[in-house]
Amino acid sequence: QRKEPSTLLLIGHDELMGGSLSENDWKKELTRDDISISEWSENEVTMFISTKDNKQGFLNELQKDYPISIVNVHGSNWFHSYNVYNTDIEQTKPKSTFIELLSCSTADAIRKDGTFVENYLAGGYLFSGDALAVKASPVVHFEATPLQQSDFMKAIGLGIPFGEAMRLGWDSSYILLGDPTIRFSVNKSAGELK
Repeated sequence: QRKEPSTLLLIGHDELMGGSLSENDWKKELTRDDISISEWSENEVTMFISTKDNKQGFLNELQKDYPISIVNVHGSNWFHSYNVYNTDIEQTKPKSTFIELLSCSTADAIRKDGTFVENYLAGGYLFSGDALAVKASPVVHFEATPLQQSDFMKAIGLGIPFGEAMRLGWDSSYILLGDPTIRFSVNKSAGELK
């Protein structure tokens, strides 16, 4: 059981997060009543947005006990912006139960010759820390903001199993790694997401 003032962590580069929005503007945007991610209130969202290389800040946030982390940075199957490599993720041991990687190719685990990539980034998030599920893309794609994933986020925020939430908020450029049957138990009045 986790009790946190912040239940959702959003990590991103200023350029990817719509550089004109401040942290408070982002919190308001993420929790608007007219979008489906609004299951969270402003005080439940923690932001880590940086325009500079801040590897240690990025890794420090991943070590905190947020039930959900969303990472919106440039990437590949072995690397993220902030100079974060798959080995950094494995050593950091992220604490989030669910991690969404809005980052190109982080779930690309198969080489062109058909062999398996042992240290692909999404696998590092899933197998080295506390994550039970990771939503990631095996392909290069364009992702402007987490708001584009709001149907999925609302579904898991309501306690719908992750696999079913993937189907409801379907985006063919993403896959779910881990257990598709897990769900969050939500008790909003007690401030719990477990």
